[in-house]
Amino acid sequence: MIRLLSSKLADFLCEKSIIPEEEKEIYIYGNELLISSFIGITLVCIVGVLLREFLSALVFLVVFIINRQFSGGYHASTFIKCTLIFLCDFFVVLFMSKMMLQYYSPFVWISLTVVHLAVIIDLAPMGNKNKPISPEKRIKGKKKIIVISLFFELLSGLMIFVDKNISINIALTLLSISMLMIFQKFNGGENDG
Repeated sequence: MIRLLSSKLADFLCEKSIIPEEEKEIYIYGNELLISSFIGITLVCIVGVLLREFLSALVFLVVFIINRQFSGGYHASTFIKCTLIFLCDFFVVLFMSKMMLQYYSPFVWISLTVVHLAVIIDLAPMGNKNKPISPEKRIKGKKKIIVISLFFELLSGLMIFVDKNISINIALTLLSISMLMIFQKFNGGENDG
């Protein structure tokens, strides 16, 4: 369905001379990414509303999307699998945050932070066969993702004293990104480094 919709949109853009015919496949793929991302984001928001956890859904989306853009990690073979994994990841973060809330402390936060930063320093940014990373881009990308991760980790640390739920959601979302990177590494994924 996503492929069909993406193709129809690309056909329309070609017919209107908005895009050249020889670039049609590129636009189809781009449309697939946009539609798939929109579906995943929408589903997380709907689940957040239904479970009365909309703020948790927004925190998850912001942290996950910004970090994954620079860190890389596991990539599913189809858009449907990608959306399902994304939604499952949100459920796991939400479930674990509720389970850990009463035990959450600065010590737990430090533990989660150390694991995430160790993985980021070791593996990020991760390339893949469709998106390899040159050594120069890898160095710049590593600096960016470390800064981004530190920002979110510090925000999570400060939120311990303001709203533990937000703090733990940030920390667990970052940890889930780390787990996706580890999974990709041991699943034969490229690290380009």
